Amino acid sequence: MPHNEKTRRSHPDCDGSPSATALNHTAGIEDTAGLGQPATVAADLAAEVDLAGQAVAYAIAGTPVFPCVVDGKAPATRNGFHAATTDADCARDLWRRHPNANIGIAVPRGFLVIDIDLHKHGAEETITALESRLGPLPACPATRTPHGGLHYWFSVPDDVTFRATAGRGVDLRAGGRHYVIAPPSRIGDRRYEDIAGDEDYPPPLPERWVDELRWRRPRLRTTGVPFDWQRLTGVEIAQVTVDDLDAYLDALPVGEPDLAMLAAIGRANLAEQMRASAHDTLVSRTWRVLSTGVEGHPGAAAALSVVLEAFLAELSRRASSGDAGVRSVEEAEAEMLRAVFGAIVRISDGGRR
Repeated sequence: MPHNEKTRRSHPDCDGSPSATALNHTAGIEDTAGLGQPATVAADLAAEVDLAGQAVAYAIAGTPVFPCVVDGKAPATRNGFHAATTDADCARDLWRRHPNANIGIAVPRGFLVIDIDLHKHGAEETITALESRLGPLPACPATRTPHGGLHYWFSVPDDVTFRATAGRGVDLRAGGRHYVIAPPSRIGDRRYEDIAGDEDYPPPLPERWVDELRWRRPRLRTTGVPFDWQRLTGVEIAQVTVDDLDAYLDALPVGEPDLAMLAAIGRANLAEQMRASAHDTLVSRTWRVLSTGVEGHPGAAAALSVVLEAFLAELSRRASSGDAGVRSVEEAEAEMLRAVFGAIVRISDGGRR
């Protein structure tokens, strides 16, 4: 998150007009090659940039930083953004071990970065529709990405959990759970650039935006009878249909599985664990996937499909090799249904089961 005078910036054109669009926000900046880059970028790229020095400067300003791979966005550390530090000596050591690494910033709690990928289909329409309905976003510190995207920084209530996405092409990077790449990192021959403006510190995200973007846990509705989360543990599986479970899954965040969801799947050793204990692995991985989705991470439906397919693949392997533990189709379907339903009940009960 930008803190010091060199790096704290705002986007140039949030003029309060209800019709302002994502492209209006970038008005007045001369473009080069039609790629949404300031005209000064080409000259800046010709000069050497002290990434390590800038990382240390961020740390001194209180911004948690960690190294990402050269010319990329993936963390260069084993524990990802959890390695972020505000200790200057630690930052120097990290970049001594990862020279020329790009700079990752772990978004601090109490902040939200709205990541608008303008090069993706639908991004401009998404942010335009949101502003038309909720009002224009206020001026804020902002960064332009190498592909012409925008990172808008806002302060938000600490106790609010946000969705992973605001719509097509607009991702939400919430404090304590996500990171962003910071200037002057580079991808290819283009850099992340601060956008000059008057805002020194992320302003509060308007209440209407907070309410729109907050994550709300889905509720399981059984054959037309709604149950709140406190009473859900009284629901019997006989009351639940496959359509009920499908509706619940459809309410989870959409999108490609993020790092947390991929970890919930545990794909690297999933087949091995299924072979050791198909039922226990089915139950435990189903719960991890759904509980991760309930916390606002995208891709739960796709991740659950991976787990269920691994379970069926193991049953098929057992049948073909003559091993014990073979189920009929009906038994396998019932076992998967119970695993999904049981995970939902366990989540609603605070994970105590």
